[in-house]
Amino acid sequence: MTTLEGHELMFYCAHEHPNKVFREQCQLLKYAVFGDTIIFKEFIDKLLANPNKNIIPFYPAIDNESKVEGMDLVGTIIDGRLYFG
Repeated sequence: MTTLEGHELMFYCAHEHPNKVFREQCQLLKYAVFGDTIIFKEFIDKLLANPNKNIIPFYPAIDNESKVEGMDLVGTIIDGRLYFG
């Protein structure tokens, strides 16, 4: 079994992973962590270890703050913020 690291892991998760929702989350995560492969991997590990957790985009122009209440801020994305919880 091959273990992906760094940019290879980021590319696989954001573009080649079979789960479309996971791919979309990873595409947003990539921007929220400014391409930092170490932080990206930390969040991927958290997602895999906690199947009840999720990465949620929040857009202030259309979303209510209650959508992300109690979640941890990951970073900013275009027109919004990304949360984990």
